[in-house]
Amino acid sequence: MKTFVKSLAILSAVLVGLSACKKEDPQNPPMGIPTEFYISGNLQGKQVEAKTDSPSNISANAGLTCLITLDDPQEYALIGIGSTVFYSAADILALKGKSLNYGMGRDQALFVWLENGGMLSSNFTAQDGNSSFKITDVVEVGTNATGEKTFALRGTFQCKVKDNVNAVTTNMLSGNFTILVAENSI
Repeated sequence: MKTFVKSLAILSAVLVGLSACKKEDPQNPPMGIPTEFYISGNLQGKQVEAKTDSPSNISANAGLTCLITLDDPQEYALIGIGSTVFYSAADILALKGKSLNYGMGRDQALFVWLENGGMLSSNFTAQDGNSSFKITDVVEVGTNATGEKTFALRGTFQCKVKDNVNAVTTNMLSGNFTILVAENSI
């Protein structure tokens, strides 16, 4: 009887161990260290993309910011997260899988597109139930010139944006991003 119980216990432990293994999602494989960073989507009815292998990640103050310049150095796409708070490396890693609201506070997102002298921003208008911002993956990349740890964030978003020149509200739809951010020095 003891042999049977012992065998049953071992078999149960093996089955529990096998069932705990997580299958990878083929639609969203784990992210390696990216060599390109981008912000893309359908903005005002046209497909747009800002792409670079060396984005500007600003972390001298609070928040996580990734700025990618367009063809003209005065034009850019920007995604910011929690621009009024400090983020440690642990805080950044904890963003994986989170859905964020839009705004300027902790774990809130900001989207900006500056082109042809006009700025479209998610902060210039109220968001609705169709607005979303989800961070699907986070991976540590290395360190920046000031020694802060850097991280790649991948995700999806859509939001309402308002033009600061004409005060017209439109949508950024089917947005995707892989951005580079750095922890904040406190």
